[in-house]
Amino acid sequence: MAETLEVLESVGRSRPLRAIVVQAGDGSPVADVSSACWAGVGGEICTERIVITGEADALPSAVESLLVPDLPVFVWWQGPVPD
Repeated sequence: MAETLEVLESVGRSRPLRAIVVQAGDGSPVADVSSACWAGVGGEICTERIVITGEADALPSAVESLLVPDLPVFVWWQGPVPD
């Protein structure tokens, strides 16, 4: 997970983004939310990072509730693909 967060911080310094990082764990979904801004060439660049940990079955609805209409979504999957 640390490598993923480092990459997102690097990307976030060059373009605004909302990153939702999901990790399977135990219990109900819990989110850790943070934001950061950097001085860019054309002005300030800000990012949001949301890390959600919880039971795998509950994670899709937790992520879906955070999606913004008309904002492109990209999936970066790390690890084996579940059945």
